[in-house]
Amino acid sequence: NITNRDIRRTPAFIESDVFRTIQLLPSVTASNDFNAALIVRGGSPDENLILLDGTEIYNPYHIGGIFSTFNADMVSDVEFLAGGYPSNYNGRLSSVLSITAREGDSKNGRLKTNSLIKKYWDFSKVTGEVSLLSSKFLAEGALYNGSWMISGRRTYIDQFIKLYENIADVKSPFNYYFWDTHIKLKTAINKNNQFIYSQFSGKDDLFLSIDGDSGFPGIGFDWIWGNYTQNITWKYIPTAKYFVETRLSKTIYDFAVSFAVDFNPDTLSQEVNNDINVESEDDDLSFTTDNIVEDRTIEQILTYVFTENLRFKLGWQYKTLNLDYKESLNNYDGILINSKPNIVSYFFNSIYRPYPILSFNFGSRASLFSKYDKLIFDPRFAFKYNPYSDLAIKFSWGRYSQFLFTTNEDSQILRIVDFWQPIPQDRKPQQAEHYIIGTEYWISDGNTFSIESYYKKY
Repeated sequence: NITNRDIRRTPAFIESDVFRTIQLLPSVTASNDFNAALIVRGGSPDENLILLDGTEIYNPYHIGGIFSTFNADMVSDVEFLAGGYPSNYNGRLSSVLSITAREGDSKNGRLKTNSLIKKYWDFSKVTGEVSLLSSKFLAEGALYNGSWMISGRRTYIDQFIKLYENIADVKSPFNYYFWDTHIKLKTAINKNNQFIYSQFSGKDDLFLSIDGDSGFPGIGFDWIWGNYTQNITWKYIPTAKYFVETRLSKTIYDFAVSFAVDFNPDTLSQEVNNDINVESEDDDLSFTTDNIVEDRTIEQILTYVFTENLRFKLGWQYKTLNLDYKESLNNYDGILINSKPNIVSYFFNSIYRPYPILSFNFGSRASLFSKYDKLIFDPRFAFKYNPYSDLAIKFSWGRYSQFLFTTNEDSQILRIVDFWQPIPQDRKPQQAEHYIIGTEYWISDGNTFSIESYYKKY
């Protein structure tokens, strides 16, 4: 578990970043110094399940993978599982990174006590920060029986370029910026029912325009990519013994590339501007690529505490995907790939402590992938033994399945976009087995020694 304070205290390039902090942990490395993509115990970056408030993120990068798309200000805490994770997680072979956005401050309202709206809405604080990379803000306060939070970040590289153009009286051929926002609302209509709404948006825009002269062709290039998520969670807590969590979420990841060349720039009738459709009828060559990943998921999890030493977690998930890829040359369609797979899965997990020094975690997950006609069964098992209060011996084994993959080269310097595709029809999904054994020793408060050995069979 990594707190917001841990992220902020980690040495960083320009500003704090979740992925750069994760890269400093054991089991994790990066392909190069420029790439924030996570390589966990030899697995490729697409084998990591990235969750924001329980919603899957498919391309969590800004600036071609140099930074993650998560603003450190809005992060409450991070749970990172480098392997052997339980059956309530599914769809990836290597690791789980679950990020929880902070909830707003509901206790230090600024409105007067006699204000008519104070019961339903209040604000606690607004903070801002300026770095060499971006400007950020965060506002939070109380909502009816709950809280609200909104954060935002935007780079001003494009504004610096505009300022340079005005001072030097020249036109820059290059421009780039990114922004991201996050909104989180929480309310409780009564003591048994809580509702949480979470929304994230982020976009990068890279633009290049070269006016042709002296026989050199005119070139226009625009590349836009981004993530958009919406998530509503209902927590039903009838008793202290059990509660039910129901989540409905939607994720859209898309990118669009447009490239145009005019070999006779003197006849160019339309100035290239910062729009995705950079090509015009006078262009001699134009090429566009569009890719979109839409993920709609509904899931339900029941947690039941049978006794202090025995608890169960079970649930189900239905995920429907729309993966669309299109290329066109001079306005004529070329490659067209569209796939709409769906995944239905059920899981069971239990934690049993027969003795204070011994605990077991066992469970399984069954999945049906629409492109594969057999049931996929993934059992998992782990135990922890504490011969002394400050020493633990751990072991875990599990089978894991993955239904999507990216066609990216793992060795690429930057990771601007991810080309996601489903496992082809009638092909068995990717699978891996984890064998992990290790020990952990608590030397003193804040100081721990641990060593693990792992084996992954693909």
